[in-house]
Amino acid sequence: MLPAAPISKLKSHRTKTSILFREVCERLRHHVTSLEPGAKLSEITLSEQLGISRTPVREALIQLSNEGLVQFRGNGRCHVATLTKQDIIEMSDVRIGLEATAARSLAQTIQPDQLAELQKLALAADRAERQARSRAEWDSAEEAFHQRLVELAGNSRITELLQRQGLLERLLTLPLANWRHSAETKNDPGHKLIVEAIASGDPETCDRVVRAHIEIRKQWLINTFEQMKRAADQQ
Repeated sequence: MLPAAPISKLKSHRTKTSILFREVCERLRHHVTSLEPGAKLSEITLSEQLGISRTPVREALIQLSNEGLVQFRGNGRCHVATLTKQDIIEMSDVRIGLEATAARSLAQTIQPDQLAELQKLALAADRAERQARSRAEWDSAEEAFHQRLVELAGNSRITELLQRQGLLERLLTLPLANWRHSAETKNDPGHKLIVEAIASGDPETCDRVVRAHIEIRKQWLINTFEQMKRAADQQ
């Protein structure tokens, strides 16, 4: 029988293990969202790249599977998750509810310096929508605005949930083509109007404008996804 380790050493070991697990999960999250959906993930390759054993890599991949970022198939192999039309609908609906709640709250607490910050981010996001040369450039400006809006609302649970969902949304490798000219965007209130609604202090106006903005993006995502699927089926 092995001698029992002192409590202090056990706590130290657990702390180090927990820190390693979180670090591996975080690095793999960013790695996975840079890959194409369906890409194979090798535990051996990942462990070599990270300079650690396969066990923490395996544990991290299981965690990412629980978050929906990766999928284990029947043969036990791990792949980057492939999202479906239903995933788009559900993620958009979750974002609508949570972000509208955050905007309603922020309208009642926002300070002048925070409003000025949001206005700058809104201008950048609206400019990217018109002029972005890549999906990465567009997504970066879009994410910066929406993430900051939620952070300023001060609800840490909503912030955490939408940060996790943001990683899932990055798996939607849909093209930027036709976004500026699509019929869905003609009625989009845009980011500037979201800020104006927050500045008005009226929660109901905030709710309506945020929901309209995300609903339009949702419809564009669905339509683009279906177009790509039809094109793939015809090949």
